[in-house]
Amino acid sequence: MRTHVASKRAAIVSPVPADASSQHGQEPGAGHPGDTAALLLAARGGDRQAISTLLVRDLAWVQRTVHRRLGGVVREIADTNDVVQELFLRVLRSGPRLQVDDGLQFRRLMARIVQCTLVSMARRAQASRRHAGAEIEWDTRLGGTPLLSDAVAPAPESAAAQSEEREHLRLALELIDPADREVLQMRDYEGLTFVEIAARVESTEDAVRMRYRRAVGRLRGAVERLRVGQVDALLGELDPD
Repeated sequence: MRTHVASKRAAIVSPVPADASSQHGQEPGAGHPGDTAALLLAARGGDRQAISTLLVRDLAWVQRTVHRRLGGVVREIADTNDVVQELFLRVLRSGPRLQVDDGLQFRRLMARIVQCTLVSMARRAQASRRHAGAEIEWDTRLGGTPLLSDAVAPAPESAAAQSEEREHLRLALELIDPADREVLQMRDYEGLTFVEIAARVESTEDAVRMRYRRAVGRLRGAVERLRVGQVDALLGELDPD
């Protein structure tokens, strides 16, 4: 079996010193609190300088953190650093909107999103080896269509509120356990029955039903945390170390 990783790198322009804002009392290199929000807004609008600044400032921290947490899991994936950079860029450009208080919170969110995505990729690789052994093309796309379910959150009345709720849901899906996200996507996005999901993940129908109910509850809790701005509390629950 051969494993391929999309390693096309975006052009990076005019990096800035990583320690430029350590004088503000944040973690070294994490930047002033107001800087991160402004950079994220600019990066989402396609500002290459903002993207470059965030990459230079935060990418190495995210890579170190993910490698420390995952260990052998990341060795399942070739050219992991390229994958992490690709995911980092995708979050900045088209991922869920990140509403953060400071640079450290941004780093922790990015590390969690990348960690969950790498685990999902490793799970797909293991599933492929158990079956036909077909060639894998790594898919580093994020999320896909959000799960918009009344079981997770009631639909807000205004269009603006609906858009904000959709962003909370999209981000929550990137942060929850990959196994939970997997069963939610198979059930609510792909429309599979519990019997079909059980066959796909090599489990029982009852176990899948229980996993789904728990995943909905965890997703609902993550959305609520994001809605009220309790990002640090949510990250503490998801990554207690």
